Amino acid sequence: MERSLNTSRLTLRPATPEDIPFLLALHRLPETTAYETNAGLDDAQIRRRFNNQVQAMVRLPEEGAMLWIVYSGCVPIGDVSISCNWEITREWELGYHLLPAYWGLGYAAEAVQAAVSFAFSHFRIHRLAAFIHAGNTRSRKLAARIGMRLEGRIRDTRLVDGVYGDECVYGFLESDFIKR
Repeated sequence: MERSLNTSRLTLRPATPEDIPFLLALHRLPETTAYETNAGLDDAQIRRRFNNQVQAMVRLPEEGAMLWIVYSGCVPIGDVSISCNWEITREWELGYHLLPAYWGLGYAAEAVQAAVSFAFSHFRIHRLAAFIHAGNTRSRKLAARIGMRLEGRIRDTRLVDGVYGDECVYGFLESDFIKR
């Protein structure tokens, strides 16, 4: 199964261990991790996390994870991930990061839409969720823009820099996606 994706402006290709330097740089930026519990991980922890995601790709399509590196031309600009949370209920989770220089230009929505379309077409997904810090208005707007529904708000569940914050849960059901 071909897992590379192309949009009008972007290429998403499966991550490889050679992408670790880019992922380290992306996930070291305070802007890209400002709302994440795992902000401030050291390089070894970040490497371990992404090596695990790359290795999880062999367990697709029933379980596992997919991590794409997003390119604009020949330049890597971000990542999109889709990972299986609960194989028995077919619930998967969506994640995305983009270099700040590419924010506000529609690249994130374009990349995420391509990944979501691929995932619903190729993986056994009943529900796709995004767990977003309530203060991350850009990410919340992106989830809504691509058609995800706000399903709820979980109080004080996300710990960032020693401060608890609320988390908003956005989701697509397989039936929601098919209707589009």
